[in-house]
Amino acid sequence: MTEATPTRHAAYLRQRYFPALDGMRAICILLVLISHTDRNAPAEKMWNWLSGYLGVPIFFVLSGFLITTLSLREEDKNGSLSLAGFYCRRLFRICPLYFLVLALYAALSFGVMQNRQHEMADGLPYFMTYLNEFSPVTIFNQSWSLGIEEKFYLVWPLLAFTVWRGKTRTRFISTAVLIAMPLSIGAYAGILKDPHVALWLPGYGMIMIGCLLAEALHHRQGFAWLERLASTRWAVATLGVTLAMHTAMALVTERAGAAYALAETVYAAGAAVCLIPLLIGNVPWAPALRSRVMSFIGSRSYAIYLVHNLCVDAVQRLSPQIAAPRIRTLALLAGTLLMSAVVADIMHRLIEQPFIKLGRSLTGRLAYSNVAVTR
Repeated sequence: MTEATPTRHAAYLRQRYFPALDGMRAICILLVLISHTDRNAPAEKMWNWLSGYLGVPIFFVLSGFLITTLSLREEDKNGSLSLAGFYCRRLFRICPLYFLVLALYAALSFGVMQNRQHEMADGLPYFMTYLNEFSPVTIFNQSWSLGIEEKFYLVWPLLAFTVWRGKTRTRFISTAVLIAMPLSIGAYAGILKDPHVALWLPGYGMIMIGCLLAEALHHRQGFAWLERLASTRWAVATLGVTLAMHTAMALVTERAGAAYALAETVYAAGAAVCLIPLLIGNVPWAPALRSRVMSFIGSRSYAIYLVHNLCVDAVQRLSPQIAAPRIRTLALLAGTLLMSAVVADIMHRLIEQPFIKLGRSLTGRLAYSNVAVTR
């Protein structure tokens, strides 16, 4: 560890916002949007080479990193994480927009899309209880990853900041075990020919990769070790390998089973390493990720994720018929992106931001009862 590392580590601990991560969110949501648009496009699989579905593993890594980083800093500041405050902020951050969009899906299903009312009726018990990944229906199917994240938000603070409170080494080792455990069970499910479980269970391990990164960077020794990977030379090499793997996975047709679960988890680990120079380094592509456009898209990525499938359907219904399939596919993508951004921006301003502020306000009131508060 160099003498300058403690200074850089202290600067990292003081940083409350990582603007380049908004750019990463923007890339993730664009990949997912392209992937889901491609399934409904006239020239199907035109964008398959982009492996758009791999935006979700990066989302998982980002969630694990950000939640754990903020929680570790609150623990350092106040001696413990306020579970009441944590759950209050998550509740007002996630649920209002989610249930609004779910209500919109239900209204459309029982209204103008009456051919899907039975499907929505079958799926509602899963959607209402955040068991989305178990849903047997295809409507609102993009929400499967939200079911995984919600259960992570519910369990992780209890384990990491109550059971393992103040036990740095135990928490670190346990996090590593929790990366391998869902991968192993998911792989076993794949061997047993249960592709449903093999598909979603490794997602928990991908979130834990982000948690492990947060824990390592939070502590000075881990920061000093990972700082070596923040140089431009290492960053270029890591990014190149991860992008090559991203492209190669587009060639895989069977996306369930032990081999694919392992490959996707390794890819998530590569994505986590690619985050290091954005968090503590100064790589040439960081300014592009911090740009206004990327920040705009990234800060609205949750809303875009929820509404973009509805926007695909709306654009398909409203757009004029174009003979050339590829041009129609490009028009569908452009229209979906524009509509999703506009709708998401409205929801961000009218729903997300007010409820986030309300959640923080309620958390602040808990402070008067000697409950720790975080941002």
